[in-house]
Amino acid sequence: MTRTRSARALGLALILVLSGGVLATTAAGPAPTGAQPVAEFGATQRKPAPAVKIVVLSSRADLVSGGEALVRVILRSGNYSSINRIDLDGRAVTRAFALRRDGRYTGLVSGLTNGANDLRVRLRSGAGARMTLTNHPSGGALFSGRHVRPWQCNAGARNRNCARTPTYQYYYVPIGVDPEALPGMIGSSPGSDPYFLPYDRTSPPAPALIATTTTDEGRTLPFIVRLETGSINRGQYQIAVLFDPDKPWTLARPQSAWNRKLFMVGAPIAASRTKRAAHPACSTERYLAKASQRFHTRSWLPAITAT
Repeated sequence: MTRTRSARALGLALILVLSGGVLATTAAGPAPTGAQPVAEFGATQRKPAPAVKIVVLSSRADLVSGGEALVRVILRSGNYSSINRIDLDGRAVTRAFALRRDGRYTGLVSGLTNGANDLRVRLRSGAGARMTLTNHPSGGALFSGRHVRPWQCNAGARNRNCARTPTYQYYYVPIGVDPEALPGMIGSSPGSDPYFLPYDRTSPPAPALIATTTTDEGRTLPFIVRLETGSINRGQYQIAVLFDPDKPWTLARPQSAWNRKLFMVGAPIAASRTKRAAHPACSTERYLAKASQRFHTRSWLPAITAT
């Protein structure tokens, strides 16, 4: 027993000595008078934070696409009123930035041209920072090389790179639908989806006919969904989110349904690598139904489906 304990104590001592030089130095006694302090093993000296820092939130700075980038400016002083000007290639974009409700000073920088764009932040004191934003066409490619051709775009494409103007559709869950049931289990004609019905903004259903859902933040809202369909890098994407058709949604003030969480669903892409842009048959409504079932409608998450 004594030999075992000694071995354990020796092992512990070796670990402690190897993990830091300070412990070994201290065990040997106090340092001689006038000796320089010994830096702890592995310690690094931190550099002071810069007065101004620019951070791209939406992507890497060299992989911006579509002419827009969500950017954050960080000031060491925390005094954002000291910003004199923010410009993009000499064009003022200061008004795009503001201190948001989450405490971050952010802005949506738009109008980027393809290639390098110079973003600069200048303070009244003369300090500042700059960053190069490299923008690419939304049709790609960013880093994968030349496009494979021929390529079949989805309906609505404007050019051979499958660019399209985003479109929006609206759906709602009718009252009385069981959130535990799969869409196929609810009595309906084959091929239809009784879980999500089309919502006509010009002639909406009565509020009493629309089910409600409670988010994980405790907000109970009408179960109305906005579905956005667009194209990125020749592939079709769809973004669905709880939405109030009677209220605006802006960067500064997103609707209260947005809980800053994503439920992502990706379709197989092996077959679309050479000829096809997407699989239009993918049903986002069914993905949302399954998401609602999984989270029992109490923590329903906005969903992104890339097909």
